[in-house]
Amino acid sequence: MFNSENYFASVDEIAEKARKYLSFVNKTSIVHACQTLSGTYFDTSEKTRYEKAIFNFDGTSVSFNKNTVDSLENSRFSAQKKLWVEDLIQYNLLRYQNEFGSDDYSENGTLPFLKLYQKYTMRDAALLCDYTKIHSSFRGQGLITSAKPDYFLFVNLHKDADIKDSINYADRFITPDHFQWQSPNSTTQNSEVGQNLIRNIERKIRLHLFVRKFEKVENITQPFIYLGQVSTFPGSAEGNKPITMKFALHSRVPDELFNDFITRTDKMGKNSDN
Repeated sequence: MFNSENYFASVDEIAEKARKYLSFVNKTSIVHACQTLSGTYFDTSEKTRYEKAIFNFDGTSVSFNKNTVDSLENSRFSAQKKLWVEDLIQYNLLRYQNEFGSDDYSENGTLPFLKLYQKYTMRDAALLCDYTKIHSSFRGQGLITSAKPDYFLFVNLHKDADIKDSINYADRFITPDHFQWQSPNSTTQNSEVGQNLIRNIERKIRLHLFVRKFEKVENITQPFIYLGQVSTFPGSAEGNKPITMKFALHSRVPDELFNDFITRTDKMGKNSDN
């Protein structure tokens, strides 16, 4: 888009360029990315915030909107802006290659596209599973079920001292490959969601576990670390509202990361006596 005469590119052209960087190119995800950049999945406030930068997308091709083109072509600083944008694009391509290489983390096109032990926000997970609803709705009490057959479980290991009892879930590591988790406090074992969690293998529900040590550090919201898929141990579910269950992690957590998770520190990084 940036190098074309009209700041325009077709989905097919993007897919062809992407093959330079990726071992597997999913054209459906390219279309989803174009829809995202054109504001399809933005909420009202985001559409207002990004109005001047939103792309144009007609289903087969994408382009910069008039405001962006005017800014690049009809400004005193057009040359400097173009250099800055080009540098930004190159930097992010290099950053992507450094962090992800060319591997296919979507298991041959079966989304979501998630790398083990990479840091993600809830919003990132919406993007990386090609979620086709408003992405800012991808939030809640630690369990997102609206992208079925994928369920996303987000865990804060260490809660604040003043947290409400109703959301003070007893989530914890048992070993580097076993985890205890509690469902949202409205979930019963007999409900559809409860049964999908308990019998996830039988029902072909993929459970994805994301964990962070603290929700915030020095008032800055922290990302989650993706620990991969988990499966519920048969017969481990106990209670209702919430359900307590035990998971087997498909990938054992590396020792260094595991020890960091289970060490209770204060939010300045110092060991806590609590």
